[in-house]
Amino acid sequence: MAERLRERLFKVVLFCSVAKGLYDVDSDLDLLVVVDRVSNDVKNIVAESVLEISIKFHELIEHNNIICSIYIIMSIEEYKSRGKDDPFKYEVERYGMILYNDPKSEKEIIKD
Repeated sequence: MAERLRERLFKVVLFCSVAKGLYDVDSDLDLLVVVDRVSNDVKNIVAESVLEISIKFHELIEHNNIICSIYIIMSIEEYKSRGKDDPFKYEVERYGMILYNDPKSEKEIIKD
C-alpha cells in the first residue's frame, strides 16, 4: 500500500481486537488509513491492499472462512478535526498499532 500510494499516505493503524491481542479465528482486521485526501484511486488501492493483508493474516492463524476486514480511510484533515473526546480517535490512539508512519508527516498528525 505504501509503495502504491507513495507521498499520499500518512499513516496506517491496526485497531480493535487484533491490535489488543484479543483476536480469535472469527476476528476481522480493523484498519485506519490516513491520506492527504480521499479519492476513488485511493479507495481502490486501499481495498486491494487490505484484501491482500487479510488473506495473509488469515493464513497465519490457519483460518479459511470468509475474510472480512474493516477499513476506514480518512484525510489528515478529517482525522485531525475529531475532538479529544471522540471515541474512535481514543480507540485508535490508545490501543492502535501503527503499521506505517510517514516520518515527514508526523507533526501533522500530532495528538490534540
